[in-house]
Amino acid sequence: MYKPISVLEENPLHVIIVYSDSLPSDFFKKLSTFIMLQATRSRKRRVVLHVFTNRENPLYLEDLRDLIQNNVALTITTRHYRLEKKLVEELLGCLKEKNEEFYIFIEETTRKLVEPLEVGEPEIIKTIEG
Repeated sequence: MYKPISVLEENPLHVIIVYSDSLPSDFFKKLSTFIMLQATRSRKRRVVLHVFTNRENPLYLEDLRDLIQNNVALTITTRHYRLEKKLVEELLGCLKEKNEEFYIFIEETTRKLVEPLEVGEPEIIKTIEG
C-alpha cells in the first residue's frame, strides 16, 4: 500500500490525519505547530501527510492549504486515502513493519476506525473535537 517516493519521502515525519467532512478551524493551526515542533526535535525536514477523509481529491487540499503554506521550510508530501478502516489498518501495519515513527490526529466521530486495530494500538496524539 505505502511505497515511499524516492528521496522526497526518505526518513520523513509521518502524520496521519483521519476525518470525515470538515474540521474545526483551529485544528490545522495546532497541527502546524505540532509538525514544526516535531520536525525541530527530530531534525527531520520531510513530512508525509497521510489524509483519510470522505472529501475528494483535490478538495481535501483546501483544508491543508494553510498548513502547507505556513511550513514552506519543510518538504511536505500529501497522500489521500478513502476513509475506510481497512486502508487505515494497512497503512499502520506497513509503517509499523518498517519501524517508522508516526502520529495520528483523528476526528472523534471517526475514532472507531483505529480502535481496536489488528496491527496493535497506535498512540492517539490528538482527538479532534467538533
